[in-house]
Amino acid sequence: MDESGHTKHLRSMDVLKGMIIVIVVCGHVFFTTRSEEGGGGGMPVIVQALYLGLMAFFILSGYFYRPDRGFKKNMLKRLKQIAIPIVICGVSFPLIMYVWLLINGYDLPFSDYLGAVVFYLGFNNVFTDMSMVEGVTSLSNVAVGIYFLGAMLWGFLIFYALADHVMDDKRKVIVTIVGLLIVAMLVKQFVTITLPVNMDLGPLAAAFMFIGALLAKFNLLENMEYGNKKDVKYWIVPIACLATGMVLCFLLPPDIRFDRRFFGDYGALSIIPFFIEATLMFVPIAYIGFLFSKIPGLSSMFNILGQHTLAIMLVHALVIKMLVALFYDVDPLILVPDGIPFWFRIIVIVAALTVSVFAGIGGSKLLERLKGASNKDAEKS
Repeated sequence: MDESGHTKHLRSMDVLKGMIIVIVVCGHVFFTTRSEEGGGGGMPVIVQALYLGLMAFFILSGYFYRPDRGFKKNMLKRLKQIAIPIVICGVSFPLIMYVWLLINGYDLPFSDYLGAVVFYLGFNNVFTDMSMVEGVTSLSNVAVGIYFLGAMLWGFLIFYALADHVMDDKRKVIVTIVGLLIVAMLVKQFVTITLPVNMDLGPLAAAFMFIGALLAKFNLLENMEYGNKKDVKYWIVPIACLATGMVLCFLLPPDIRFDRRFFGDYGALSIIPFFIEATLMFVPIAYIGFLFSKIPGLSSMFNILGQHTLAIMLVHALVIKMLVALFYDVDPLILVPDGIPFWFRIIVIVAALTVSVFAGIGGSKLLERLKGASNKDAEKS
Protein backbone atom coordinates (compact mmCIF):
# COMPACT_ATOMS: atom_id res chain seq x y z
CA MET A 1 0.00 0.00 0.00
CA ASP A 2 2.72 2.40 -0.95
CA GLU A 3 0.67 4.45 -3.39
CA SER A 4 -3.01 5.12 -3.57
CA GLY A 5 -5.48 6.79 -5.81
CA HIS A 6 -7.48 7.73 -2.71
CA THR A 7 -7.34 11.22 -1.27
CA LYS A 8 -6.81 10.11 2.35
CA HIS A 9 -3.97 7.93 3.61
CA LEU A 10 -5.21 4.95 5.58
CA ARG A 11 -2.55 4.53 8.28
CA SER A 12 -4.51 1.67 9.81
CA MET A 13 -3.75 -0.51 6.80
CA ASP A 14 -0.01 -0.10 7.37
CA VAL A 15 -0.67 -1.12 10.97
CA LEU A 16 -2.66 -4.11 9.74
CA LYS A 17 0.12 -5.21 7.39
CA GLY A 18 2.60 -4.87 10.24
CA MET A 19 0.44 -7.09 12.44
CA ILE A 20 0.08 -9.72 9.72
CA ILE A 21 3.79 -9.83 8.92
CA VAL A 22 4.62 -10.27 12.62
CA ILE A 23 2.20 -13.19 12.77
CA VAL A 24 3.81 -14.64 9.63
CA VAL A 25 7.30 -14.44 11.13
CA CYS A 26 6.07 -15.90 14.43
CA GLY A 27 4.42 -18.71 12.49
CA HIS A 28 7.68 -19.48 10.71
CA VAL A 29 9.46 -19.62 14.07
CA PHE A 30 6.95 -21.49 16.22
CA PHE A 31 5.09 -23.80 13.82
CA THR A 32 7.72 -26.24 12.64
CA THR A 33 5.34 -28.87 11.21
CA ARG A 34 1.84 -28.98 9.77
CA SER A 35 -0.33 -32.07 9.64
CA GLU A 36 -0.91 -33.45 6.16
CA GLU A 37 -4.30 -34.78 7.18
CA GLY A 38 -7.56 -33.09 6.22
CA GLY A 39 -9.74 -30.97 8.44
CA GLY A 40 -7.51 -27.94 8.41
CA GLY A 41 -4.15 -29.51 9.05
CA GLY A 42 -5.06 -30.19 12.68
CA MET A 43 -5.36 -26.48 13.52
CA PRO A 44 -8.30 -24.89 15.42
CA VAL A 45 -10.90 -23.12 13.29
CA ILE A 46 -9.96 -19.71 14.71
CA VAL A 47 -6.34 -20.22 13.63
CA GLN A 48 -7.43 -21.19 10.11
CA ALA A 49 -9.75 -18.16 9.92
CA LEU A 50 -6.98 -15.79 11.01
CA TYR A 51 -4.56 -17.48 8.59
CA LEU A 52 -6.80 -16.22 5.80
CA GLY A 53 -5.60 -12.74 6.76
CA LEU A 54 -2.55 -13.53 4.63
CA MET A 55 -4.77 -12.94 1.60
CA ALA A 56 -5.13 -9.32 2.78
CA PHE A 57 -1.87 -8.50 0.97
CA PHE A 58 -3.50 -9.47 -2.33
CA ILE A 59 -6.78 -7.72 -1.51
CA LEU A 60 -5.08 -4.49 -0.44
CA SER A 61 -2.97 -4.50 -3.63
CA GLY A 62 -6.18 -4.43 -5.64
CA TYR A 63 -7.91 -1.97 -3.32
CA PHE A 64 -5.26 0.69 -3.90
CA TYR A 65 -4.95 0.10 -7.63
CA ARG A 66 -4.04 3.19 -9.69
CA PRO A 67 -6.09 3.07 -12.95
CA ASP A 68 -4.27 6.00 -14.56
CA ARG A 69 -0.89 4.26 -14.87
CA GLY A 70 -1.53 1.62 -17.52
CA PHE A 71 -0.28 -1.97 -17.72
CA LYS A 72 3.34 -1.25 -18.66
CA LYS A 73 4.00 1.35 -15.98
CA ASN A 74 2.23 -0.64 -13.27
CA MET A 75 4.01 -3.89 -14.12
CA LEU A 76 7.44 -2.28 -14.44
CA LYS A 77 6.93 -0.75 -11.03
CA ARG A 78 6.16 -4.15 -9.50
CA LEU A 79 9.08 -5.82 -11.26
CA LYS A 80 11.46 -3.21 -9.88
CA GLN A 81 9.82 -3.36 -6.47
CA ILE A 82 9.55 -7.16 -6.09
CA ALA A 83 11.25 -9.17 -8.85
CA ILE A 84 14.64 -7.41 -8.79
CA PRO A 85 14.97 -7.66 -4.97
CA ILE A 86 14.03 -11.35 -5.16
CA VAL A 87 16.79 -12.00 -7.71
CA ILE A 88 19.37 -10.01 -5.74
CA CYS A 89 18.46 -11.66 -2.45
CA GLY A 90 18.08 -15.06 -4.11
CA VAL A 91 21.67 -14.99 -5.28
CA SER A 92 23.32 -13.24 -2.31
CA PHE A 93 21.45 -14.51 0.77
CA PRO A 94 22.06 -18.24 0.18
CA LEU A 95 25.74 -17.37 -0.42
CA ILE A 96 25.89 -15.53 2.90
CA MET A 97 24.24 -18.49 4.60
CA TYR A 98 26.53 -20.96 2.85
CA VAL A 99 29.69 -19.13 3.95
CA TRP A 100 28.26 -18.69 7.45
CA LEU A 101 27.66 -22.44 7.74
CA LEU A 102 31.17 -23.20 6.53
CA ILE A 103 32.53 -20.83 9.20
CA ASN A 104 30.45 -22.65 11.81
CA GLY A 105 31.86 -26.06 10.93
CA TYR A 106 29.46 -27.40 8.30
CA ASP A 107 31.13 -29.32 5.49
CA LEU A 108 28.92 -28.45 2.53
CA PRO A 109 29.50 -28.87 -1.21
CA PHE A 110 29.04 -25.81 -3.42
CA SER A 111 25.99 -27.54 -4.87
CA ASP A 112 24.24 -26.84 -1.56
CA TYR A 113 24.43 -23.12 -2.35
CA LEU A 114 23.30 -23.62 -5.94
CA GLY A 115 20.31 -25.66 -4.81
CA ALA A 116 19.34 -22.93 -2.35
CA VAL A 117 19.46 -20.31 -5.12
CA VAL A 118 17.27 -22.39 -7.42
CA PHE A 119 14.73 -22.86 -4.62
CA TYR A 120 14.76 -19.17 -3.65
CA LEU A 121 14.13 -18.06 -7.21
CA GLY A 122 11.20 -20.48 -7.58
CA PHE A 123 12.71 -22.95 -10.06
CA ASN A 124 13.04 -25.98 -7.81
CA ASN A 125 11.63 -29.16 -9.39
CA VAL A 126 10.01 -27.19 -12.24
CA PHE A 127 8.02 -29.25 -14.76
CA THR A 128 8.29 -32.26 -12.46
CA ASP A 129 5.24 -34.30 -11.50
CA MET A 130 4.02 -32.88 -8.19
CA SER A 131 3.57 -36.34 -6.75
CA MET A 132 7.30 -36.97 -7.26
CA VAL A 133 8.59 -33.61 -6.10
CA GLU A 134 11.24 -33.73 -3.40
CA GLY A 135 11.58 -31.03 -0.77
CA VAL A 136 14.55 -28.69 -0.64
CA THR A 137 17.63 -30.35 0.84
CA SER A 138 20.04 -27.39 0.84
CA LEU A 139 21.03 -26.28 4.33
CA SER A 140 21.88 -22.88 2.81
CA ASN A 141 18.22 -22.36 1.92
CA VAL A 142 16.70 -19.17 3.37
CA ALA A 143 13.62 -18.96 1.13
CA VAL A 144 10.80 -19.14 3.67
CA GLY A 145 7.67 -17.38 2.45
CA ILE A 146 9.22 -16.24 -0.85
CA TYR A 147 6.66 -18.35 -2.74
CA PHE A 148 4.06 -15.73 -1.78
CA LEU A 149 5.97 -12.97 -3.58
CA GLY A 150 6.13 -15.10 -6.73
CA ALA A 151 2.39 -15.68 -6.56
CA MET A 152 1.89 -11.94 -6.08
CA LEU A 153 3.95 -11.11 -9.17
CA TRP A 154 1.86 -13.45 -11.35
CA GLY A 155 -1.27 -12.02 -9.75
CA PHE A 156 -0.16 -8.49 -10.66
CA LEU A 157 0.58 -9.58 -14.23
CA ILE A 158 -2.96 -10.92 -14.68
CA PHE A 159 -4.60 -8.11 -12.72
CA TYR A 160 -2.91 -5.27 -14.59
CA ALA A 161 -3.55 -6.94 -17.96
CA LEU A 162 -7.30 -7.01 -17.27
CA ALA A 163 -8.01 -4.16 -14.87
CA ASP A 164 -8.21 -1.27 -17.32
CA HIS A 165 -10.73 -3.24 -19.38
CA VAL A 166 -13.13 -4.20 -16.60
CA MET A 167 -12.86 -1.69 -13.76
CA ASP A 168 -15.37 0.69 -15.36
CA ASP A 169 -18.24 -1.69 -14.53
CA LYS A 170 -18.80 -3.65 -11.30
CA ARG A 171 -20.51 -6.41 -13.28
CA LYS A 172 -17.40 -6.87 -15.41
CA VAL A 173 -15.30 -7.11 -12.26
CA ILE A 174 -17.57 -9.82 -10.83
CA VAL A 175 -17.46 -11.80 -14.09
CA THR A 176 -13.66 -11.47 -14.12
CA ILE A 177 -13.43 -12.79 -10.56
CA VAL A 178 -15.62 -15.77 -11.41
CA GLY A 179 -13.53 -16.47 -14.51
CA LEU A 180 -10.27 -16.35 -12.55
CA LEU A 181 -11.65 -18.70 -9.91
CA ILE A 182 -12.66 -21.15 -12.64
CA VAL A 183 -9.15 -20.93 -14.10
CA ALA A 184 -7.66 -21.47 -10.64
CA MET A 185 -9.82 -24.59 -10.16
CA LEU A 186 -8.89 -25.96 -13.58
CA VAL A 187 -5.20 -25.40 -12.85
CA LYS A 188 -5.55 -27.10 -9.48
CA GLN A 189 -7.39 -30.04 -11.01
CA PHE A 190 -5.45 -30.67 -14.20
CA VAL A 191 -1.97 -29.15 -13.89
CA THR A 192 0.05 -31.90 -12.23
CA ILE A 193 3.54 -30.48 -12.74
CA THR A 194 5.39 -27.84 -10.76
CA LEU A 195 5.31 -24.50 -12.58
CA PRO A 196 8.12 -21.93 -12.26
CA VAL A 197 7.90 -19.14 -9.66
CA ASN A 198 4.57 -20.43 -8.32
CA MET A 199 2.78 -19.47 -11.53
CA ASP A 200 -0.21 -21.67 -10.70
CA LEU A 201 -1.16 -19.42 -7.76
CA GLY A 202 -1.41 -16.36 -10.04
CA PRO A 203 -5.10 -16.64 -11.04
CA LEU A 204 -6.25 -16.95 -7.43
CA ALA A 205 -4.00 -14.07 -6.35
CA ALA A 206 -5.47 -11.94 -9.17
CA ALA A 207 -9.01 -12.86 -8.09
CA PHE A 208 -8.25 -11.52 -4.62
CA MET A 209 -6.83 -8.34 -6.16
CA PHE A 210 -10.04 -7.84 -8.10
CA ILE A 211 -12.16 -8.36 -4.99
CA GLY A 212 -10.05 -5.64 -3.38
CA ALA A 213 -10.66 -3.34 -6.33
CA LEU A 214 -14.38 -4.10 -6.09
CA LEU A 215 -14.44 -3.29 -2.37
CA ALA A 216 -12.74 0.02 -3.18
CA LYS A 217 -15.76 1.00 -5.27
CA PHE A 218 -17.80 0.86 -2.05
CA ASN A 219 -15.12 2.77 -0.05
CA LEU A 220 -15.07 -0.01 2.52
CA LEU A 221 -11.82 1.03 4.19
CA GLU A 222 -12.53 4.76 4.04
CA ASN A 223 -15.86 4.19 5.75
CA MET A 224 -14.09 2.06 8.34
CA GLU A 225 -11.41 4.68 8.97
CA TYR A 226 -13.57 7.80 9.01
CA GLY A 227 -17.10 6.52 9.65
CA ASN A 228 -19.21 7.29 12.71
CA LYS A 229 -18.02 4.81 15.35
CA LYS A 230 -21.02 5.60 17.59
CA ASP A 231 -23.50 4.48 14.94
CA VAL A 232 -24.63 0.88 15.40
CA LYS A 233 -24.65 0.46 11.59
CA TYR A 234 -20.88 1.04 11.60
CA TRP A 235 -20.33 -2.30 13.39
CA ILE A 236 -22.92 -4.38 11.56
CA VAL A 237 -20.76 -5.17 8.51
CA PRO A 238 -17.64 -6.45 10.36
CA ILE A 239 -19.69 -8.44 12.87
CA ALA A 240 -21.81 -10.02 10.12
CA CYS A 241 -18.72 -10.87 8.05
CA LEU A 242 -16.95 -12.31 11.10
CA ALA A 243 -19.90 -14.49 12.07
CA THR A 244 -20.48 -15.74 8.53
CA GLY A 245 -16.78 -16.30 7.91
CA MET A 246 -16.31 -18.27 11.12
CA VAL A 247 -19.33 -20.49 10.41
CA LEU A 248 -18.07 -21.23 6.90
CA CYS A 249 -14.57 -21.96 8.21
CA PHE A 250 -16.08 -24.39 10.69
CA LEU A 251 -18.17 -26.15 8.04
CA LEU A 252 -15.54 -26.02 5.28
CA PRO A 253 -12.08 -25.62 6.90
CA PRO A 254 -9.73 -23.60 4.63
CA ASP A 255 -6.59 -25.15 6.13
CA ILE A 256 -3.27 -23.31 6.57
CA ARG A 257 -1.42 -24.72 3.56
CA PHE A 258 -1.90 -22.13 0.85
CA ASP A 259 1.77 -22.61 -0.09
CA ARG A 260 1.06 -26.30 -0.80
CA ARG A 261 -2.02 -25.56 -2.91
CA PHE A 262 -4.30 -27.06 -0.26
CA PHE A 263 -7.48 -25.02 0.13
CA GLY A 264 -9.70 -27.52 1.92
CA ASP A 265 -10.85 -31.12 1.84
CA TYR A 266 -12.56 -31.08 -1.57
CA GLY A 267 -9.70 -30.54 -3.99
CA ALA A 268 -10.21 -27.88 -6.65
CA LEU A 269 -13.76 -27.17 -5.47
CA SER A 270 -12.38 -25.97 -2.13
CA ILE A 271 -11.03 -22.89 -3.89
CA ILE A 272 -14.56 -21.40 -3.91
CA PRO A 273 -15.21 -21.53 -0.13
CA PHE A 274 -11.56 -20.61 0.48
CA PHE A 275 -12.03 -17.45 -1.58
CA ILE A 276 -15.36 -16.54 0.04
CA GLU A 277 -14.06 -17.18 3.56
CA ALA A 278 -10.89 -15.12 2.98
CA THR A 279 -12.96 -12.24 1.56
CA LEU A 280 -15.36 -12.31 4.50
CA MET A 281 -12.56 -12.52 7.07
CA PHE A 282 -10.72 -9.62 5.46
CA VAL A 283 -13.39 -7.22 6.71
CA PRO A 284 -13.17 -7.94 10.47
CA ILE A 285 -9.39 -8.35 10.20
CA ALA A 286 -9.21 -4.87 8.62
CA TYR A 287 -11.30 -3.51 11.50
CA ILE A 288 -8.93 -5.15 13.96
CA GLY A 289 -6.09 -3.33 12.24
CA PHE A 290 -8.02 -0.08 12.63
CA LEU A 291 -8.60 -0.68 16.35
CA PHE A 292 -4.91 -1.43 16.90
CA SER A 293 -4.00 1.75 15.01
CA LYS A 294 -5.54 3.69 17.91
CA ILE A 295 -3.23 2.17 20.53
CA PRO A 296 -0.35 4.58 21.25
CA GLY A 297 3.13 3.11 20.92
CA LEU A 298 2.03 -0.30 19.71
CA SER A 299 0.44 1.19 16.61
CA SER A 300 3.63 3.10 15.79
CA MET A 301 5.63 -0.12 15.94
CA PHE A 302 3.22 -1.99 13.69
CA ASN A 303 3.05 1.02 11.36
CA ILE A 304 6.82 0.93 10.82
CA LEU A 305 6.78 -2.82 10.29
CA GLY A 306 3.86 -2.48 7.86
CA GLN A 307 5.88 -0.09 5.72
CA HIS A 308 8.63 -2.68 5.30
CA THR A 309 6.74 -5.94 4.79
CA LEU A 310 8.67 -6.76 1.61
CA ALA A 311 12.02 -6.38 3.36
CA ILE A 312 10.82 -8.48 6.29
CA MET A 313 9.62 -11.24 3.97
CA LEU A 314 12.94 -11.27 2.12
CA VAL A 315 15.35 -10.91 5.06
CA HIS A 316 13.82 -12.53 8.15
CA ALA A 317 14.70 -16.15 7.31
CA LEU A 318 18.38 -15.32 6.76
CA VAL A 319 18.70 -13.55 10.11
CA ILE A 320 16.86 -16.28 12.03
CA LYS A 321 18.79 -19.12 10.45
CA MET A 322 22.16 -17.43 11.01
CA LEU A 323 21.37 -17.03 14.71
CA VAL A 324 20.15 -20.63 14.99
CA ALA A 325 23.34 -21.91 13.31
CA LEU A 326 25.45 -20.40 16.11
CA PHE A 327 24.01 -22.75 18.72
CA TYR A 328 21.94 -25.47 17.06
CA ASP A 329 21.82 -27.70 13.99
CA VAL A 330 19.99 -26.07 11.08
CA ASP A 331 17.32 -27.61 8.87
CA PRO A 332 16.87 -27.09 5.10
CA LEU A 333 13.41 -25.51 5.49
CA ILE A 334 12.39 -25.33 9.15
CA LEU A 335 13.86 -22.10 10.52
CA VAL A 336 13.83 -23.05 14.21
CA PRO A 337 13.77 -26.84 14.69
CA ASP A 338 12.00 -28.60 17.58
CA GLY A 339 13.64 -28.58 20.97
CA ILE A 340 14.84 -24.97 20.86
CA PRO A 341 13.61 -22.99 23.91
CA PHE A 342 10.86 -20.38 23.80
CA TRP A 343 13.09 -17.50 24.93
CA PHE A 344 15.49 -18.12 22.05
CA ARG A 345 12.62 -18.05 19.56
CA ILE A 346 11.51 -14.65 20.88
CA ILE A 347 15.05 -13.30 20.54
CA VAL A 348 15.36 -14.39 16.91
CA ILE A 349 11.95 -12.92 16.07
CA VAL A 350 12.88 -9.53 17.50
CA ALA A 351 16.30 -9.64 15.82
CA ALA A 352 14.84 -10.63 12.45
CA LEU A 353 12.21 -7.88 12.49
CA THR A 354 14.74 -5.25 13.59
CA VAL A 355 17.38 -6.15 11.00
CA SER A 356 14.73 -6.43 8.28
CA VAL A 357 13.34 -2.96 8.99
CA PHE A 358 16.80 -1.40 8.89
CA ALA A 359 17.48 -3.29 5.65
CA GLY A 360 14.22 -1.94 4.24
CA ILE A 361 15.09 1.63 5.25
CA GLY A 362 18.59 1.31 3.81
CA GLY A 363 17.26 -0.23 0.60
CA SER A 364 14.72 2.56 0.19
CA LYS A 365 17.38 5.24 0.61
CA LEU A 366 19.65 3.47 -1.88
CA LEU A 367 16.85 3.30 -4.44
CA GLU A 368 16.11 7.01 -3.96
CA ARG A 369 19.76 7.86 -4.57
CA LEU A 370 19.91 5.67 -7.67
CA LYS A 371 16.68 7.18 -8.94
CA GLY A 372 18.01 10.69 -8.30
CA ALA A 373 21.25 9.89 -10.11
CA SER A 374 19.38 8.47 -13.10
CA ASN A 375 17.16 11.55 -13.27
CA LYS A 376 20.24 13.82 -13.27
CA ASP A 377 21.81 11.78 -16.07
CA ALA A 378 18.56 12.02 -18.05
CA GLU A 379 18.51 15.81 -17.62
CA LYS A 380 22.14 16.13 -18.79
CA SER A 381 21.50 14.03 -21.89
